[in-house]
Parts: sequence; structure tokens; C-alpha cells
Amino acid sequence: SSTGSGFLIAQDGPAALVATNYHVIEAAAKPRFSAGTSSVTVVFNSGQADERVGKAAIVAFDPVADLAILRVDGGGGAWPKAI
Repeated sequence: SSTGSGFLIAQDGPAALVATNYHVIEAAAKPRFSAGTSSVTVVFNSGQADERVGKAAIVAFDPVADLAILRVDGGGGAWPKAI
């Protein structure tokens, strides 16, 4: 597993796109062994009263540019402001 930062780049109703680094999601993007299903979890407003946790799907990535785009389908609640 790994951790890293990212930022919201777009939102549309219950879905949002998050940009992060490829090295953050690398293990989930290409698991080396079939030790179970890989997943990506995102946390918005970590440690705050309005902290929000959701599962994300990997939409695209570029290992050379060290960039990844994730799609988060969230339930209710407002998204943070997109950058």
C-alpha cells in the first residue's frame, strides 16, 4: 500500500475527478501477484469534522509523467472546491 496527495480537478453531481501521482496508485494499477483485488481509497478534508472517504477508480495514468487521474463516485455531501 502507499499514500500520497492529490487534488480535485472536476466534479459533476455525485462524481469527481482527482489528480494524483502515478507512484501513489502504482500498486493498484498493476498488481504483481493475484493476492486479491486492488483498490484505491481517497480521503477529502482528512482529520476535519467534514472528512469524507470514498473508493476511486483509476481512469488513466502515465508512469513517465508520474500522473494519474481517479474517478470518485460519492454519496451525498458537497465536494471540496475543484482547483
